Amino acid sequence: MKKSILAITILLCLYNSAQAKHVKEVKAILVQLNTEQNRIKYFTKINDSKQVERVRTEAHAMRNKMISDFSDNFDCCPVYYFIDTNYEQIKNKHFSGLLVNKDGSVVTAPILESIDTNYLVLRYGFPDGSSTIRRTQGLVILSHDFRQLFFCSKPDQSEIGKKHTFRSRKYDIEYFPSARHFDEDLRRGLTNLDAN
Repeated sequence: MKKSILAITILLCLYNSAQAKHVKEVKAILVQLNTEQNRIKYFTKINDSKQVERVRTEAHAMRNKMISDFSDNFDCCPVYYFIDTNYEQIKNKHFSGLLVNKDGSVVTAPILESIDTNYLVLRYGFPDGSSTIRRTQGLVILSHDFRQLFFCSKPDQSEIGKKHTFRSRKYDIEYFPSARHFDEDLRRGLTNLDAN
């Protein structure tokens, strides 16, 4: 039932877009990796080096869980990663030297070019806009122009507490497995997305 509602929601978001001109197959996904830079800057400003190190450690652990989840549970199309501090460059389609593989190595020959529009950007966090679920974190799926298409709130509840889960005991830094459901949704016919 939950998966059906998610699939219907995704279909409505993608296919009822008034801006849709033509549909293309998803060529790749770009997954944003959060570094918690604002929180680190705050603790640095107040000279709390213990909290700076704790936030860095937790952000790193969360990124590793997310990469592990997508490495193990998503193979519908190529996956590239980028650090959130490179958000503006990625939004402006400057991919060279900014996209990395799951092992952290820089992608030397990405299949994306600056003219491409048939890719998705994913981030884990709070949804954009004035959503009623604004206080819930989950997988936020964005179009190539960083327009939010849909939001999946902790979709793989069966995996909580397992290999791909991270939850800070002190901060709102968390990651719950999302890759498997997203992969399944794309394979069930959601591989065509509004590319314009």
